[in-house]
Amino acid sequence: MRIWRLACAALLLSACATWEKPGATDAERRLAVAQCRSEAEARLPPVWESDIRRPGHWVPSRVECGREPGSCSKSGSYFQWPEYRSRDVNAPLRDTLVQTCMHDRGWTRQGGL
Repeated sequence: MRIWRLACAALLLSACATWEKPGATDAERRLAVAQCRSEAEARLPPVWESDIRRPGHWVPSRVECGREPGSCSKSGSYFQWPEYRSRDVNAPLRDTLVQTCMHDRGWTRQGGL
């Protein structure tokens, strides 16, 4: 779980970064990124995995009272449904392939991490 959080944080921080190459245009950068992403996805297609982010459980009833006499209120118990998530387990490896591809084509990462 900790590794997944670190990968997400790295992804968010790297979103601020851009690829640069001396003399290259923005269109050339977009094309190179698209080609590298396409190649990476062909080698490592998405593999979706679902897991339980938070298990279901019963929340007990509770009584809350204010300072005034007779100002108590009771809430009933209820079932808190589980929370699921889906994630692409190949995404971090695919990002590494894209970075390697871009470096191989002479691009350098600027900004971000």
